[in-house]
Amino acid sequence: MSQRQSPPWFLMRPGSSLDCGRQRGPAIGGSVVSYISIIQIVFSAVAILISVVALVRGGRTQDSLVKVEEQLVAIEKKRETDRQHEATKARLRAFVFRDGVSNRHVLQVENSGLSEAREVRVVLDGQPVYEHPATAILPLGEEKTIIGPNSHIRYGVVLTSDTLPPSEIVVEWTDDSGETGRYRNCLSW
Repeated sequence: MSQRQSPPWFLMRPGSSLDCGRQRGPAIGGSVVSYISIIQIVFSAVAILISVVALVRGGRTQDSLVKVEEQLVAIEKKRETDRQHEATKARLRAFVFRDGVSNRHVLQVENSGLSEAREVRVVLDGQPVYEHPATAILPLGEEKTIIGPNSHIRYGVVLTSDTLPPSEIVVEWTDDSGETGRYRNCLSW
C-alpha cells in the first residue's frame, strides 16, 4: 500500500492535522495572509522602488550623455574648420645649405603648406634680398614673389672677404587664408 504523503507545511490550511492551530500571519479582512505573501509584496515594492530610481538616474545619465555628445560634435566641427583653414595657409621657412655640386652656399625659402604664397618678401639683415651684397645673384636675375605649395625658391649666396654672411632672415607673404604670414629666424653658416 502506498502511503499518502502530506503536503509541505507552508501549503497546509490552518486547522489541518500538522498545523497545530498556529496562525501563519496576521488576519486581514477575515482571511490569513501567509508570510510568503508578505515577503512577495515586500519584494515587489522593493523592485518597483529600484525601477523608479533606475528610471530617474537613467534620465539623468541620458541628459549627461546628450551634453557630452553635443560637446564632441562641437569639437569635430572645430577640427573641420581648422583643417579647412589650414588648407588655405602657406607655411614658409628658410635655411642655408652648401650645394654639393657647385660647393657654394644656397639660401632656400620653401613652402611646406597647402596653399600658394604670394607677394613673398625676403629680407636679410634689414635689406631686401635683391639688395644684400651676399645675394647679388638672384634666380634668373629677378626676385621671385610666388612660391607654390610644396615648392621652394633658391638664392645663391656669394661670400667674399668683403661680404659678411647674412645673420637674420625675415620672410613675409600673403595666402588664401587672408592673413599675412611671417617667418623670422637667425641663419646658421
